[in-house]
Amino acid sequence: MTPIRGSSLVDISYTDPIPALAQRIAAAYAQAIIAANIDKRFQANSYAKTFLEDKLGQLKLRLEASQKALLKFAQKEQIVVINKNASIAASNLAAANAALGELISERIKAEQLWRQAQSASAINLPQFLTNKVIDGLRDQRNTLSREYQEKLEIFKPDYPAMIQIKNKIDQIDRQIANEIKTIKGSLKAAYESALSQEKKMKERVAELRAKVLDLQKRSIQYNILKREVETNRSLYDGLLDRYKKVDVAAGVSANNIFIIDKASLPKTPSSPNLKRALLLALLLGLSIGFGLALLLDRLDDTIKTPDDVEKLTGLATLGIIPAVKEAESFEQAFHDPHSAVSEAYRTLATSLQLATDTGLPKTLTLTSAQAAEGKSSTALAIARHFAAMGLKVLLVDADLRKPSLHDKLGLHNSVGLSNYLTGGCTPPEAMQATTIPSLAFMASGPLPPNAADLLSGPRLHSLISGGLEVFDFIVFDGPPVLGLADAQLLSSACDATVFVITAGKVSHSQIRGALQRLQMARAHIIGTVLSKFDTRQTAYGYGYGYGYGYGKDPYSYGGTQQASASPAEITAATTGETR
Repeated sequence: MTPIRGSSLVDISYTDPIPALAQRIAAAYAQAIIAANIDKRFQANSYAKTFLEDKLGQLKLRLEASQKALLKFAQKEQIVVINKNASIAASNLAAANAALGELISERIKAEQLWRQAQSASAINLPQFLTNKVIDGLRDQRNTLSREYQEKLEIFKPDYPAMIQIKNKIDQIDRQIANEIKTIKGSLKAAYESALSQEKKMKERVAELRAKVLDLQKRSIQYNILKREVETNRSLYDGLLDRYKKVDVAAGVSANNIFIIDKASLPKTPSSPNLKRALLLALLLGLSIGFGLALLLDRLDDTIKTPDDVEKLTGLATLGIIPAVKEAESFEQAFHDPHSAVSEAYRTLATSLQLATDTGLPKTLTLTSAQAAEGKSSTALAIARHFAAMGLKVLLVDADLRKPSLHDKLGLHNSVGLSNYLTGGCTPPEAMQATTIPSLAFMASGPLPPNAADLLSGPRLHSLISGGLEVFDFIVFDGPPVLGLADAQLLSSACDATVFVITAGKVSHSQIRGALQRLQMARAHIIGTVLSKFDTRQTAYGYGYGYGYGYGKDPYSYGGTQQASASPAEITAATTGETR
């Protein structure tokens, strides 16, 4: 079965050697899926019905038990709820608070009336003016006052009739005063009554508040039981509703799977598809090959091109020495002046003349990260080149671990640098003449057990300072850097150091480690030489459309050579006794 993306369809396919059988099996498989779906739905409804019946029975028992516990606790604690949100005590407290508010308002009003009446000295208050008794007495007094004033014009105040009227007026004043006193007393009584009622109502409110607080404390367990009852009732109602729906759905064989397109009889075989298989095999092979090539390239962190050297070291590439073809010997290419190897070494020599501000350094050390990277051949080629140019050159095999220059020159190694460093001979005694007149060679000599100790002594610097009095250029073929301290000592003693790197052999970490050790020794590294470089795999190449061959000597550059230094001259210049 294969789902069709973006739809609810499923493609059913079956492979068989007999087309008709494949058709019948595919159709039967679709019918089996429909039947299984109906049976699964029926079984699910039946299981759900049984499960819900069991759960309903359990919830019914839990609901009844929780209701009984709630009723029992309410009877024990005397809790009566008149509605959903309030109890009797809470209702009484609310009513008492409302009544207390009204009593406080009445008390304030009565107190205000009493205070006004108490401080009043006349009868100008509304309470006095609206009193019928006082109003009648005031009318009588006004009538008597008018009569008294009228008669005063005729009679004197001590006249008996005048005295009688005056007595009546005084009596009415006393009656008005008594009436005012009575009204004030009634106002005071009303105020005291309102104050007393307010006090009693406050006591009642405090009593009801205490009861409500006590009821709230006792209602905690009641509310817990009540929530449990509500929860059980909600669960019971939900399960009962679900049970009714399942009971109705159990009798209906619902199906949501239909056959859209029936299986047709195949007319052509579906497999094997030769074109697709070949294409997949080709793509798979290309992918695997490309992946392996990429993996091997990632794992190979060796230096391959001059660009890699300059990016890694940050140093200029002074020369690129091509690798020799398999059918050609390196020695033959080395001695052939027209070969690419010889031309590469001449280019390197030219780069050395431009590597420093002062031109060609007086002393030069060649070293590398590992052994067999072409140091000795490069040192020999540089020495031969500058000797052929007429400079007096001293070539020193300073590899006191594994020397090889004496084999390349065909000379002996019985006496050399190790003899001089130990004080066993003088420099002229350790030097040998070569086929080139202006080139002298100092072999390594017998291999010492303590090469680093010999190179760290003062005799190495004496050799350099004394040799520069006779020779124009001194070349040291040094040992590799990694694992040895010899190269660091030689590099620090010489004016310049050239680092030789073999293409495709030395890793980045080895080169970085070697350069760091040389830098720690304060060596002046002027550049690198990439040896054994395969020019066929890159854009770097050596093609020359002209030849070197003017005259008998192919190394002659058209100038006259300087006079070569004979062994006698070398002896006279390097020994203090004969200077």
